[in-house]
Amino acid sequence: KSGSRSDGTSRPQANVVKPLKPLPPPHMSSYTLKLLALSGANLPRTKASALIRGSSYAVQVSVANAFVSTPMTKPSKDRSCDFRGAGVLMTTFEASTDMYQIPDVVVTLLKGQGGG
Repeated sequence: KSGSRSDGTSRPQANVVKPLKPLPPPHMSSYTLKLLALSGANLPRTKASALIRGSSYAVQVSVANAFVSTPMTKPSKDRSCDFRGAGVLMTTFEASTDMYQIPDVVVTLLKGQGGG
């Protein structure tokens, strides 16, 4: 008998695992990321009011490996920024056409020094 030992017990069968076939590369398409930021209100307040006078803010939107951001803008006395001067900002990027592989879209408020 195949797989039998001389003492009558059988040899355990080895589990053979077939390697998985690699997935084909996804179909890619070109997309356009557009940003129209109008204004930001109730921007963060710092403990030292002198710090906010020198601070500027921008809005950045990123998806996949692409991003667009408004120019840095100084807030007014009511802690709001007017981003309308930037207009519509755009960039193009490549991403999969498979709807199960949709990349995340991240909107970030950036804080820095300077700006107009």
